Amino acid sequence: MKGHENYHIHCRLKELMAQRNITVEELHDLARVSRETISQLRSNAFKGVSAKGIARICGALSIGIGELFELLPEDIWLPIRLTKEVTIHFGSRTLSEPHSADRGADAAIMSRQFMGTWDFKAFKRISEYLLGLKLDIRIRFELHVTGASRGIDPAVHASAERVFAEGNHIVIGSPIANQFTEEVVCHAYNVAPYNPAMRDALPYGFQFDPRHQVRSTFAWQGQGKSFGIAALPSNKIVAPCVIVPSGEGTDGALILVHRVFRKPSLREVGDDEERVVICLLGYSGPGTCAAAQLSTDPEHAAGLYPPARTVPRMRAVACDYFREPSALKDDNREVTGVRLISEHKQPRSINPNSRSRRAAAR
Repeated sequence: MKGHENYHIHCRLKELMAQRNITVEELHDLARVSRETISQLRSNAFKGVSAKGIARICGALSIGIGELFELLPEDIWLPIRLTKEVTIHFGSRTLSEPHSADRGADAAIMSRQFMGTWDFKAFKRISEYLLGLKLDIRIRFELHVTGASRGIDPAVHASAERVFAEGNHIVIGSPIANQFTEEVVCHAYNVAPYNPAMRDALPYGFQFDPRHQVRSTFAWQGQGKSFGIAALPSNKIVAPCVIVPSGEGTDGALILVHRVFRKPSLREVGDDEERVVICLLGYSGPGTCAAAQLSTDPEHAAGLYPPARTVPRMRAVACDYFREPSALKDDNREVTGVRLISEHKQPRSINPNSRSRRAAAR
């Protein structure tokens, strides 16, 4: 827990009772404490609960006080620690191979799908961090076929809506690497996806070089000589991407965190339950890994946590990398340094009618 200043005390009574299939009435009889006390602890409220009452509950369940209460750091991983589940979303592409000569030179088959190496490295970093918490967190995966030629896919939009309705989610990849990113980020800021006119509603965006085709609200083709993560609305590059054949280069990324409100009737582990959406959006490969590295660092994970639910927080990340000289064409870059850019002021407030504009844009 190094690096954390704020901690969250979570009472596990609701979970423990569910595991033992014990009702409030049964625990009331076993522990000889009031139903009100039990209800308070089940909802993670401690006001007016006596030490004697807590001791009786521990005795009735044959547990120590350390099993009844957890001390957890307040950071972006708190909702995942509490609910012990998360879905990680990747973008995937399809490679094309030519048919044999007898099938025609212009014919092609879709041979196989692939996921980027750097995305996998970011996933490895995150999964090792979550497994290291030793909380038996259930990790699921979803692949989203992506590509500039796919247009606006209604199925992708529906999946993004679901992200904010249930579960915890981590989305890896920029709008170029993962089209799903476009829908999720725009939904968090309540703006229409694939709509450059809404760009200034976000604090940062991607300024890609002209070789990259992208249809996006917060990513665009730049015309100058500097590309990378840009502050909005100024378009000033705050984390440049400098590609070198060997030696030292730089890259950038965006980290978006959105705390999702959970209806009381749907909460499973107490009144403190919420869900989280985390987006790790690298300009290119090293930036993606840098975002994963910084988000799992206790000294930064707390600062990335939004102060309020339903209000997204986006931060820019800069990184350095080193590339050894090599005759091979493999991407052998290694991240050597990661830093968080000073927080940019939040974007202007969004007009309440933007949801209708978003729907109309479809």
